[in-house]
Amino acid sequence: WRTGDPGMVFIDRINASPANPTPEIGMVEATNPCVTGATMVATPDGWRRADTVQSGDLILTVKGSRPVERVEIYPATPVFRVEFSDGGVLHATAGHQFYVARGGGPFVAIRLDRCHAGDEVQTLLHEQFGSAKILSIEAAGVATTYDLYEPETDTWITEGYVSRGCGEQPLLPNEACNLGSLNVSKFARRGEDGEWSIDWDEMERVVRLAVRFLDDVIEMNPYPLPEIDATVKSNRRIGLGLMGWADLLFTMGIPYDSQEAIDLADRLMAFVKEKSHDQSAKLAEERGPFPNWSQSIYKNDRQHRNSTVTTIAPTGTISMIAGCSSGIEPIFALAFEHRVKQPDGERVLTFVNETFERIAKEQGFYSDALMRAIAKRGALHDIPGVPEDARRIFRTSHEIGYEWHVRHQAAFQRYTDNGVSKTINLPHGASEEDVARAYLLAWELGCLGITVFRDGCKGEQVLNVGIKKEVPVPTAAPSVIRPRPHSLKGSTYRTDTPIGTAFITVNETPDDDPFEVFVQVGKGGSDTMAVAEALGRLISLVLRLPSPLSAQRRLEEVISQLSRIGGGQPTGFGPAKILSLPDALARTLAEHIGQVKPLTDQPVVDGNGRKQIGDLCKECGQATFIYEEGCKKCLSCGFNEC
Repeated sequence: WRTGDPGMVFIDRINASPANPTPEIGMVEATNPCVTGATMVATPDGWRRADTVQSGDLILTVKGSRPVERVEIYPATPVFRVEFSDGGVLHATAGHQFYVARGGGPFVAIRLDRCHAGDEVQTLLHEQFGSAKILSIEAAGVATTYDLYEPETDTWITEGYVSRGCGEQPLLPNEACNLGSLNVSKFARRGEDGEWSIDWDEMERVVRLAVRFLDDVIEMNPYPLPEIDATVKSNRRIGLGLMGWADLLFTMGIPYDSQEAIDLADRLMAFVKEKSHDQSAKLAEERGPFPNWSQSIYKNDRQHRNSTVTTIAPTGTISMIAGCSSGIEPIFALAFEHRVKQPDGERVLTFVNETFERIAKEQGFYSDALMRAIAKRGALHDIPGVPEDARRIFRTSHEIGYEWHVRHQAAFQRYTDNGVSKTINLPHGASEEDVARAYLLAWELGCLGITVFRDGCKGEQVLNVGIKKEVPVPTAAPSVIRPRPHSLKGSTYRTDTPIGTAFITVNETPDDDPFEVFVQVGKGGSDTMAVAEALGRLISLVLRLPSPLSAQRRLEEVISQLSRIGGGQPTGFGPAKILSLPDALARTLAEHIGQVKPLTDQPVVDGNGRKQIGDLCKECGQATFIYEEGCKKCLSCGFNEC
């Protein structure tokens, strides 16, 4: 209850519903991969146990930092112990998917129960992709397992290994589903009497076109493995859904929390199902049914081209691009901030609902003062001068009771083959009983699963009502730089860099915390040595400054910042490629704390095979400024001080 986690999946209902159209072929085991609670998950703030990650938290994916949309928990699940060649160990279920490369091919998502010893698994540490081989897979009893769903990249990093996720789309092994969404707000039409209605004829035309298009995508898609190609084309799943639902209700003047809205949802999704299934049947007449038709739950009915036709997927990103509300969600706020953490800092995007702005202008209550007030609060509540009808219609997620959220999800689920993506937003003051009743109501009304989120239950969340100034949080950290003890023990590493052989020393406290770093490269008094010494001093200062972060965590952040900085003369090949002195330093520090394996020594050579490293050239910046034949000259650009 405290954080609104976890979500729930009613797996028995999924297998008894059209979400699994071919139960004779196999059962859906889960909608996400599963790992045990002790599994370490990569986040922008370091590694965290899987059982501590919650909805709205940021995790690292193959495309950087992304928010977790929901967390699901499965008790008493059979798990397996997987050992890797890099020394790593992971406990996961048979359905957990790694990215695996075989026979020199690309990395593709493969379930653990289809992996073998010797398979090469993709890794991602410190923004560097690598690989490790599976040494063994052994049964390890049963455990509670945790699933994280991140909708944009469908990936997360578990113990350094790239894993794949899924969510509202239950699938069999090696299966995929092509998704698409209608912006239903675009089908609203105003009649001559000023009343709004839906253009059903135009919606039917677009639905039929979308079904044909999604079926075409199945044929045009390249598939990484023949098993995936065969499974996808045997079931031919597609998932046509919708977005812009809240905008449609705004336009038509219907409150989200009303029976009129539920009735319209029921009618609209029934229409989409009827026309999309009919179009799939017509495609079957034209192109033939999906090959597994005779083994499906529809084998005694009219033939269809696709085993499933409808899905309501999350549309958080594409709805922002399209300028409409997300999925079937009520509007989160009339104005809100979307926070995106990136390597160069946090980016804050501000959004104001365009439909509300348009209607406010049409009805004559728009003003700059009103928009500023909404920007601060995110809603119309307690703002003077707003018509009562507007207050009733333009209600936001947290002003709507949880039961209306669940009823909307159930209304759409009744006519949806696969799952419905929906977050049951709860106000901060929601009680434990409210969460329990939401779960029970979802089951009673026929939902396939449910996700709840209580506002403000986490230190950070991706969407924030209104546009607020951040308040600095005081810290109890000491306000002085830690003094250097009389003696410290450490390790010195020798590594080749594009500007010469570097000697990097990392000293630690008696508690094994990193305390200082020394970098030596080039001759004393040279510019090269000055840069190296500056890097060491700054890293040491970061480790000794007062901070709520541990020294280990600070060093991880230093590694992240220095890693992959490019220079003019990279050296080495493949995993051993070094781009610059900062990159070599990051690699060495990562080796020191055990995040990467040591690399074998490789000589640093120039294009002619001659190792010639000098000082930094004032003209071109390369480390090829040498003293030769009584004159200082640059071997790269020809600059000289003769």
